[in-house]
Amino acid sequence: MRRGRDQLVYLCVFVLLAGWAPRLSEQAPDIAERRPPSFRNTPYEDLQKVPNVTSPNSNVQLDGWAQYHDYYYLAGSDKEWVVGPSDQCYCKAWSKSHGEDSEEDAAMVWAYIVFAICIIQLVYFMFAAWKATVGWEEVYVNVIELVHIALVIWIEFDKPAMLYLNDGQMVPWLRYSAWLLSCPVILIHLSNLTGLKGDYSKRTMGLLVSDIGTIVFGTSAALSPPNHVKVILFIIGLLYGLYTFFTAAKVYIEAYHTVPKGHCRNLVRAMAWTYFVSWAMFPILFILGREGFGHITYYGSSIGHYILEIFSKNLWSLLGHGLRYRIRQHIIIHGNLTKKNKINIAGDNVEVEEYVDSDDKDSDVVNNGTKEFSNRHSFMVMKDRMQK
Repeated sequence: MRRGRDQLVYLCVFVLLAGWAPRLSEQAPDIAERRPPSFRNTPYEDLQKVPNVTSPNSNVQLDGWAQYHDYYYLAGSDKEWVVGPSDQCYCKAWSKSHGEDSEEDAAMVWAYIVFAICIIQLVYFMFAAWKATVGWEEVYVNVIELVHIALVIWIEFDKPAMLYLNDGQMVPWLRYSAWLLSCPVILIHLSNLTGLKGDYSKRTMGLLVSDIGTIVFGTSAALSPPNHVKVILFIIGLLYGLYTFFTAAKVYIEAYHTVPKGHCRNLVRAMAWTYFVSWAMFPILFILGREGFGHITYYGSSIGHYILEIFSKNLWSLLGHGLRYRIRQHIIIHGNLTKKNKINIAGDNVEVEEYVDSDDKDSDVVNNGTKEFSNRHSFMVMKDRMQK
């Protein structure tokens, strides 16, 4: 009786194990992936562990690249597979999609250049804050770019910095996340170039919404295979971007007629050229790069992005800081004198208040007083230093 009961218990345990075994293997693929190649049930288990051994197999999908002890498996989007020692590994697909060693070295050099520029600019902003003033937008964008480029240098191809799709595509999520964090702040700065407004207009909201739409649909296009879906998503993102450009152009025109004549207007003109030229190059790089249609290598695309980051963020923020400093300097020297003008922007008649010099004898000049600025720390510090 006891023997029969024991047999029944063994049978129940066996049935439970048999039923749960497939689920355990499905729920813990990482455990199986960590086993050495010789113990894995893959098409590679019979391959010799030597470089340049290829085995195209569309049924095998590895997550980008994986290391097993001292050996690499590398996956390419065209299903070229290589097994070999980590110090001798070579993959034609990787070379074709990412670039040669010289391109990788050049990309790393540019990454360090951007990193150094961010450090220098951050130190300068700290000095500017001590000397007079600096906008929070400028510092924020600089810090985000500094963190982004540091992560690129150290963990560019690690998840989740890089997303590895089942079809072999690699999507640089770190780049897009940095854009989501920094681009809206750049547009907030753009909507208040003088830095003197306490609130933000409806136009600010339009810039933010259109910019987020551009990045979201652009990222979705990068995640899509190279077919009509990618094209449609890219076009939608491009339309959002064109609206951003249209609104930004109106902001620049209004700002140009608001700031004092001379250096300030030259700075607005320089900011506009820097903004439109650099931002317009990003969708072109997208089309040419691996996230688009693969006409240039990943490292080639990275080099282009690093150069554009310098212009679109570092240089633009520096020009914006200089503009705000000049406007404050103008108010301290000449007072808060403005003159109302009407201009036509894209068919809309807009009334702007232009800052004028104290020697302007126009009867329309209004002295608004400096009471609203007298309590601002930046004005007090600048005034004291200018008097000294």
